[in-house]
Amino acid sequence: MEALDRAAGAGRSVRSGPPQRLAVTALDSFDWRVWRNGGRLFVEESRGRATLRWFPRNAGAPYAVSVTATPARGADLPSGFLRERLAGALEVRALLPLGRGRLIRTPVELLDADGACVERVFFELWEPLDERARAVAATASWRLDHPGGPLTGIVKRVAAPKSETVEPLALLTAARGRTPGDYSSKPRIRLHPGEPAATALRRILGHMVEVVERNVPGVIADLDPEFLHDLRVAVRRTRSLLGQVRGVFPERRLAPLVRELRWLGSITGPCRDLDIFLLDLGSYRSILPEETAAGLEEIVQLAVHDRRLAQRRLARSLATRRFAAAMERWRSLAAAEDDTGTSGPRALRPIRRVGGERILRAHRRLLRHGLGLADDPPAQALHRLRIDAKKLRYLLELFADLYPRKPLNRLIGELKTLQDLLGEHNDVAVQKQRLAGLAGRLEEADAAAVTFVAIGRIEEVLERRGEELRHGFAKRFERFASGESRRAYARLFGGAG
Repeated sequence: MEALDRAAGAGRSVRSGPPQRLAVTALDSFDWRVWRNGGRLFVEESRGRATLRWFPRNAGAPYAVSVTATPARGADLPSGFLRERLAGALEVRALLPLGRGRLIRTPVELLDADGACVERVFFELWEPLDERARAVAATASWRLDHPGGPLTGIVKRVAAPKSETVEPLALLTAARGRTPGDYSSKPRIRLHPGEPAATALRRILGHMVEVVERNVPGVIADLDPEFLHDLRVAVRRTRSLLGQVRGVFPERRLAPLVRELRWLGSITGPCRDLDIFLLDLGSYRSILPEETAAGLEEIVQLAVHDRRLAQRRLARSLATRRFAAAMERWRSLAAAEDDTGTSGPRALRPIRRVGGERILRAHRRLLRHGLGLADDPPAQALHRLRIDAKKLRYLLELFADLYPRKPLNRLIGELKTLQDLLGEHNDVAVQKQRLAGLAGRLEEADAAAVTFVAIGRIEEVLERRGEELRHGFAKRFERFASGESRRAYARLFGGAG
């Protein structure tokens, strides 16, 4: 502090105020949506009071608001800046305590000749706690909210270079085994065009099994629906990949794993379907008349009951020996050496050639099935096309590292537009079927008349939407199947060496 005081210059002085001792918790979603949105979010607690404090990543001024409870979802954030900034990014993801610690915050003020405060900065000592609440490290830092202020300049010149520079969020989360940005549901797998297909595919398999393993605890604890979603996508990507890239691994090694992946899909499906159904039920409140919307309550209660049972069954399945054995089989294939006992006849072919061939084949299959459909295609044909599109999308994403990013992203964007239509059409069909089943159960339970009115109105909405999607299919598919798009696929994936 003496060095700062000397650097303040004539007629000014620097003094420190009483330190504030706080318990701090770093909040973010499992996949770091707060951090990716440009900041860090902490709950600071002292003497029974809690403050939610947002620190922008660019070291600008923080935003703070008092809270009575730690928010668990974006919708729980106080109205105003934080909810507007984060609720849309978080969507249904839970805010989790990804790190805890202790903080000593000391205000440091620059005073003028009259003793008035010109500027205030803060000296902060952060001490992270591990899972057993033991202190494991410490870091000192200055919080400088006004980059152009005189005291800020003095601190940067005299004191800041001598302080620790470890970012507090990284410090707190490291004590719990996490690193900001260490998880994303999107596959980003480093592949080399000329490496053997077996080597590259094992790297992909290793990434996918890791995604599943990281999400299992969140599924069992039922923290938020995205844990199950990411787990299912990793299973489907792997299952689709193994089904399309034949000859790289021996069939005797693949068949048992594919069988177990199919089982994983079956045990995770019911809970995920109910997650989607409940999310969509919530959106119907805004399109139903107020007196009819009240009829949703009994539907929601029954669906919540069904989901609770489905989640419990799923949690039990994930704790079985069968699941453990399936994961071990998956890990074993991912880690196996490239020898004659674990590799197939195409194991040594360059992955870029194998990937390009499979992408072109999946693209041709999608075109063949889609070009023959009329303006009002049957639901079964759209369902098959949805599966074709999903398989192509998985290949494009899993092999993305092998191709130029810009043209590849354009093709993925075109495919995604088609997938959005096909996926929504499938959701409509599934919801109509589920509503019909719930209606029968509610009738047996002698539900209120307004409940059946609500079901009828929702069914009407779904029917109209299904018709709109079917009539809009031809135009959407025409854009996807354009000559320009086909040439782009041929240029990007044809003749890959």
